[in-house]
Amino acid sequence: MSGSENTHNGNSSISIGLENEIVDLPNPGDDENISHDVNTSIDDDCDSVHVTTNSTDEADSDSEDLEVPSLKSRLRSWGVKHRSVSAAAKNELLKILRSENLPLPKTFKTLYDDYLEPRFMRSFSGGEFAYFSIEFMLNHPAIMKYIFPFIPPSSTKIELCIHIDGLPLFDSSRVEFQPILASIYEIIFPVAVFCGKGKPKLVHEFLEDLVAEMNTLRQNGLLINGKRYSFHSKMILADAPEKSYILQVKGHGGRSSCPFCWAPKYTDLSAPLRTSDEFRRRADPEYHNKPKTSPFVEYADFDFIKHIPPDYMHFWCLGVMKRFMKYTLNPKRKKRNVAWGRNYKEINRHLKMLRKERYCPSEFARQPRTLKEYSKFKATEFRQLMLYTGVVLLKKFPEQYKKLFLMLMVSIRFLTTLENSESRESTLGYVEELLKLFVQRSKKTLGKKFITYNVHMLIHVVFFCRVFGSVDNFSCFKFESELGTYKRSIKSGNRPLRQFINRLSEKLIAMKEARVPKQRTRTPVLLKPYKKPNREEQRVKYQQLKYKGVHLNLKRIGDRFCEINGHPFMVQDIIHDSYDNQIYLSGKRSHYVLYRLPSKSYEKSETRNNALFPFFFLSVFLLFLFVFLCYLYILQMGKERNLI
Repeated sequence: MSGSENTHNGNSSISIGLENEIVDLPNPGDDENISHDVNTSIDDDCDSVHVTTNSTDEADSDSEDLEVPSLKSRLRSWGVKHRSVSAAAKNELLKILRSENLPLPKTFKTLYDDYLEPRFMRSFSGGEFAYFSIEFMLNHPAIMKYIFPFIPPSSTKIELCIHIDGLPLFDSSRVEFQPILASIYEIIFPVAVFCGKGKPKLVHEFLEDLVAEMNTLRQNGLLINGKRYSFHSKMILADAPEKSYILQVKGHGGRSSCPFCWAPKYTDLSAPLRTSDEFRRRADPEYHNKPKTSPFVEYADFDFIKHIPPDYMHFWCLGVMKRFMKYTLNPKRKKRNVAWGRNYKEINRHLKMLRKERYCPSEFARQPRTLKEYSKFKATEFRQLMLYTGVVLLKKFPEQYKKLFLMLMVSIRFLTTLENSESRESTLGYVEELLKLFVQRSKKTLGKKFITYNVHMLIHVVFFCRVFGSVDNFSCFKFESELGTYKRSIKSGNRPLRQFINRLSEKLIAMKEARVPKQRTRTPVLLKPYKKPNREEQRVKYQQLKYKGVHLNLKRIGDRFCEINGHPFMVQDIIHDSYDNQIYLSGKRSHYVLYRLPSKSYEKSETRNNALFPFFFLSVFLLFLFVFLCYLYILQMGKERNLI
């Protein structure tokens, strides 16, 4: 056995229900519908082995592969990547390079010779407004370069996802951006930006240009790269306050304010559903309490129910999960006993150790923090607690709280991995009943005050999953990440909108000159062999395996687990066989059941795995990866302290 096995020899916590097993990874080309020639190349420095595929469909010229960007192009890309570097420092760098007789300009700004200009700019509501237009941005060479390879040749339709949200720029000022973003094939670009002290007072001034262009594109189509496509707005994403603003309806804190049903109170689960026709007719005076209608009424194809789904990031992660923790884990709430305090401290201790001992897989964006900081948690941290760590960390909490959490966790697991299949409708029906049961029981267990707008949205989310699929398809996570880059591009309060336009221009120039990542890099990459491989040796063991964003690392305990047929699998060896050009994983598998209600953990996991993943190692950080690891760790620590 390899040295990586000795790291865990004698550890009783990993011997529960585990079986020795060797798993054969599929050939790198087996998931394609086209023929491949598979070759293995060993680097001379022996640091890595790349299993590559050569396909007739991926005909890239040798000249393109060998093309080296010019010095000016590399400097432009460097300037976009390191935005925190001041303009003075960048100009000083150019001065040094010019002293070596390099043909460069005196200032960094001169490197970007083609600055973007909005379609028009105007002032209203005490601020500035820049409109770039959808058609202009989609036809920009930089954006077209990234989206055109993803458009199927037979496609005749372009669907855009629109996102509207506010972006505060400074802590000491009320100045903020109100950008309108669009997304297509995971590429996000701005359509318009308003800069002022707060939102525009008149929403019609803010949205009239967007609605007018959408109507024009709907009638005339969208011309991209010489081909005309029909245009459709797939959805508009916004949080609850922004949705109330753009729809010109009552805010989310009042009576009869649910945008999807006629419920007078959020505790009402059986109210009739609203329709788009009722919205256009303003049939509910209590809900339509603003003097004017929404600008999107002028857009003929817009459905005011289906096209504005609740955002999974805001209402579920930052809304429901945060509120659930406030009512169950907040030490400042009343009716806490000594046993509760002891469990609370134990959970915090385990969270600290999970972070310290590197038990958290590298795929997670943030490391775990203690519950003392839950009010400062980001949406990704609530998602991590909801999907992975919570089921183990809340093990010793009162049974009624644990059952509520399991209802929430099982529901979101199904909805985040939803895909078209024969069992899809039955799955959605089960989740819909489970979420209604959660709302009913939480009302009894946590009180009526727990049921707010966000909790009420749980009974409607399944309707939108029937329309759009997984909740990740109507999530704001990717848009919020883009807004973060916009905020970091503003260095001072002097003309922030002009700063944004300049930084956007520089980014587009760098994108235009950059090479689009090739899709053929889907083959596994092996790193760091235990000993220097030679061409005569048939099998070589490696420490790391990278594939499609997944990273297995035998030297890091958090990156050693994956999922096979619904069960957690601990990898002990990564072996490459040069004879048949296959990669094998050797390790141990567990049949341990983490929870049995509302459904068995391994049964649910098997359903997800068979429906979604053709290769088991695509789901390294899904379902049991972190949960099972946390259980092993807590079991070990409990035995050491005689707690279990």
